[in-house]
Amino acid sequence: ADLQRNYSACFEAEGGLVYVGSSKGVVSLWEYSPALREVENFKLPSATAVRNFQFTRDGQYYLVADIGRIRVYDAQEGTLQREFVDLVNRTQWRKCGFSAEGKYVLGATAEKGEHHIYVWNRENGQLVT
Repeated sequence: ADLQRNYSACFEAEGGLVYVGSSKGVVSLWEYSPALREVENFKLPSATAVRNFQFTRDGQYYLVADIGRIRVYDAQEGTLQREFVDLVNRTQWRKCGFSAEGKYVLGATAEKGEHHIYVWNRENGQLVT
């Protein structure tokens, strides 16, 4: 059996669509009015479980995190804008998000009893902390 489990879900900024991420790296968009109806789905470049979604407050960008990568997409175009990955330590992201104004991307990890927080500039990909 090729069972897909839903691991994460998030309303888009305007609240009309729900983005759902599966255990197989598939993102489904569901219309929410008055009942849920799937309107689109797409597969992420890696077929690993989608752990987290978040939209910027203005709805211009959203991020998707799987175990090893955080990707930022342009919400209107659906195009990949930036990808964050720790190639040295192969960090597994536990949680990620945007700053209030959407200028920064946050990645948090907890491995071997240690907690680490990374902050990047969304536009240029530069690690801030």
